[in-house]
Formats: sequence, C-alpha cells, structure tokens
Amino acid sequence: MNFFKKLFLFCPVPEDQKPIQEFISLKENFLFHWTTLKRKSYNSFLFFSFFYLFLFFFLLDTNFLKNITINSIFFCLFFTSLFFNIFFLLIIFRYIEINKRFSMSKVIYEEGSWYDSQIWEKPFSIIKNDKLISRQKIEPFLQRLYKTNFSFIFFSFFFFFLIIK
Repeated sequence: MNFFKKLFLFCPVPEDQKPIQEFISLKENFLFHWTTLKRKSYNSFLFFSFFYLFLFFFLLDTNFLKNITINSIFFCLFFTSLFFNIFFLLIIFRYIEINKRFSMSKVIYEEGSWYDSQIWEKPFSIIKNDKLISRQKIEPFLQRLYKTNFSFIFFSFFFFFLIIK
C-alpha cells in the first residue's frame, strides 16, 4: 500500500463529508451532471432546456394561445432567462463551495451533530492532490458557468428593455 492510500485511510473525516466525495456526488446529481458534459452536449442541453421552459411560460401566459402578442413573447423570454439566471447562480454557489473545500488546508467535518464539529489538517500530498483537482476539474466548470450566466443576464436585460419599450 502506498503512502497516499495510508494517509487517506487514517483520515478521520466521514466518507460523505470528504471534498472528493462531495464533488463526485455533485457530478452524479440530476441537477448538476449536465454541467460536466462536453461543449456540444452542454450547449444543446441548454438550448432545449431554454426552449421547453420558454414554451411552458408561453403556454401559461397566453392562456392556451388565445391572446398572442409580441409583448407576451418577450415577457416569456424574459422570465425564462431570469429563471436560468437564478438557477445558474445556485449551481455556481455550490461549485464555489466545493472548490473552497478543495482549496482549504483544513477540513471541517461533523462527527455526530451540527454542533459537534472537528477540524482535520490535510497532509501535504492530499493538499497538492486537492489543488490539482480544483484547478483541472472544478475551475473550468466554473468558468463555463460564469460565461453562460453572463449571457443569460444579458438576455434578461435585453428582453426586459424590449418589454418596457
């Protein structure tokens, strides 16, 4: 057994509270797994999600196609992009939290309850590995999410000004 495995086995942090386990569970979660897709799949997922949510808001707003106006279309586009902004902010905050746990040299964990927290100092080899995971895996996802959220913010403002006009 190599040195890294021995260090990781002597880690007192419960398995579900280790940063690597949190990252793996985040990647496997239904709401977050699409953020790790390749660029083409990611863009197609966003497009179809945006389209179906727009369609939902459109059918909800127009009372089943009785009074369709251009203003109602812009209104639905605005709410769709606003919904995506909020959704992306929640995803970004979760990735930032995981990234922060990878970057810290100490792991704060709970043994029994919420008031019974402990601190474990990471050894240098685990710190080095965690920083590598943070830079190679998490930060590219964060950069992609920042760009996507910025585009949805732009669309929100654009459609908002079209509604006001």
